[in-house]
Amino acid sequence: MTMIAQGSELELPSPVPAAARRRSSPRDWSTPTWLRGLTAAVLLLAVALGAAVTLGAADLRGGVRLIGRDTAPQVTAAADLSLQLTEMDAQLANVVLVGKEGAGDGRSAFVQRFDAARRRAAGDLQQAAVSRDPAVRRELGSTLEVFGRYQQVAGQVLYVDKEAAHPVAAAPEQVLRKYREATDLLEVEALPAADRLTGAHRAVLDRARRGQTGAAIEARSLVLVLGTGLVAALGWLQLLLYRRHHRLINPAVLLATVAALALVVPGARLFWSEEARARDGAALDSVLDLAQARAISRDANADASRFIGDEFRRDQYLQSFFARSQILVEVPGAKPDSYASDLATLYQSYGMFLGVLGTTQLPDKEPRAGQTLPKVLAYQKSVAAMRVMVRKGRLDKAAQVTTGYKPVEANYDFERYDRLLAGFQDADRRAYERHMAGGSRTLGGWTVFPGAAVVVVSALVIIGIRPRLAEFR
Repeated sequence: MTMIAQGSELELPSPVPAAARRRSSPRDWSTPTWLRGLTAAVLLLAVALGAAVTLGAADLRGGVRLIGRDTAPQVTAAADLSLQLTEMDAQLANVVLVGKEGAGDGRSAFVQRFDAARRRAAGDLQQAAVSRDPAVRRELGSTLEVFGRYQQVAGQVLYVDKEAAHPVAAAPEQVLRKYREATDLLEVEALPAADRLTGAHRAVLDRARRGQTGAAIEARSLVLVLGTGLVAALGWLQLLLYRRHHRLINPAVLLATVAALALVVPGARLFWSEEARARDGAALDSVLDLAQARAISRDANADASRFIGDEFRRDQYLQSFFARSQILVEVPGAKPDSYASDLATLYQSYGMFLGVLGTTQLPDKEPRAGQTLPKVLAYQKSVAAMRVMVRKGRLDKAAQVTTGYKPVEANYDFERYDRLLAGFQDADRRAYERHMAGGSRTLGGWTVFPGAAVVVVSALVIIGIRPRLAEFR
């Protein structure tokens, strides 16, 4: 054991004076220390705020471009696929109906329209195939497979019909059997596959919209937190200068506070408006709804041709035409043969209507309804007149009325109606494109401004504080 020598003194550490202990508390920091600390906090917060605004705007701009240039065009292409498939089958029905004699515009014109619709459908599939989403890829594979099979059967229909060289509305049984195979394949497999593909693309679009909304909310929250901290630090700095230097206002720090607010308030408003932009998809939803309405309408128009040319399935096609008409414009209590007159009564009584078309009238619902319904009525009356001719045995006349493009003929009325919907669709598509382009332009302007604001705030703070620090040298 170590022993302490007798008489020696044990040296102990000297106690820290109470004044020194108190000096370590922020309350007792010197004025220069406070000025340097607050200035450093202001500079750090300003840089963080500028980075938050710049990076948030860049991230949202990338999302706007992704939706506007990739996701939205892909989902509209998928929705258009159903329209082109029904157009193909409608033109195929016209080919079978008119035969070699060529009612309406003639067999060759209907074959050309069939080929044009087939090319557009292939283009829609090509654009829809750009997506790398697993669900989209799965649905795309099944859609491509059934589309290939439908084209094969449709090609066989065209071949056997040409070989048969039959009169108008008198296709032989082997032609009708082959066409039934084609149209059943379309209804049972091709159209449902196209609908599933559209649904998969819409799911991708919805996720992108939710991602944009969440990014805008996060960016706005971060800007508000950092901005509040920056303004509070500047206010504290101004108060310190007032208490320690007896200066009521430091002009440079005041201007720095104004510059900070000029970044915080517009930045928060920017992300607020982008959140609203991400949520607002009314124009694009209308484009997709109108594509659905046009596809249903095309299929109904094909039912009119099928009704004339296939006596065995005549009642089936009558009911199918009526069901699709009710989907488009619902008329409570109507029957297949009274639908046109009941629809006229409904419109005269109420002026508005339900059904798929009733949900696609945004943003100008009443003006669009007023333009759409008269054309629907004109077409329905033409089809009703055609059915009377069929029941009287005047099939050749009925075929001319159904496939012709002259005034008072069904295809003429249908094309006027379809062009109206296509016009609405194009207007809504352009509105959505402007909507997204406006977001891209607005966000693009925020790539330089935040950095400049940070430089201004930092420079003004340094200018305002440096002379005060010099007083303590």
